[in-house]
Amino acid sequence: MVNSNLIDLFKWDRALYDTTLVNKQDKKLIFASYPTDSGVETGYGFGWFIRNDSLYGKRVIHTGRWAGYLTILERHIDNDKTIIQLINVENKITTSPATFARKILYDQPIEKPFALTEEVLKKNVGIYVRDKEEKEIIFEFGRLWANNGQNELKPISETKFVVIGYRPQVTFEFATNDEGLAKSYRVQQKENDLDKTYLRKK
Repeated sequence: MVNSNLIDLFKWDRALYDTTLVNKQDKKLIFASYPTDSGVETGYGFGWFIRNDSLYGKRVIHTGRWAGYLTILERHIDNDKTIIQLINVENKITTSPATFARKILYDQPIEKPFALTEEVLKKNVGIYVRDKEEKEIIFEFGRLWANNGQNELKPISETKFVVIGYRPQVTFEFATNDEGLAKSYRVQQKENDLDKTYLRKK
């Protein structure tokens, strides 16, 4: 359990651009994707997730959570930009605003997220069944949750949602009656051939 603050973490970030603490040879290992024994790239170095983007260049990232806290340190090595976030509230709906911070740093527009009213969202709430398997869609914290409250659903249209945090993307699409009440939903993850339809339980 390591405790720090923004100023000291920024000093740590600055020190990693020279050899004050870590020599060049070790930094090459730390900030490189380390392969498995079979040669498959992991996207993880020695303590850092490694990302390469056409816009952001090489990014090295790590997050943390402990005792109600959520943190992120993201270093854009090619462009000398750094995002440090220390969040002292961590619960079911806590999310990091790092995506917005990146857009601000690179002068990108921030799109307004698609949103639905509580009334519309609640029309999808219920228990759904497929081959005797029951799944519940619940409404909590002003949002929809699938798989008995385990996965948050983000709306991208009035009837279609994506599951937050899943790659490849998982979608839920609701079929509704004339009153807008959900009759069923179809869950798909095309890359893994997932395609199931659940009917609302009477």
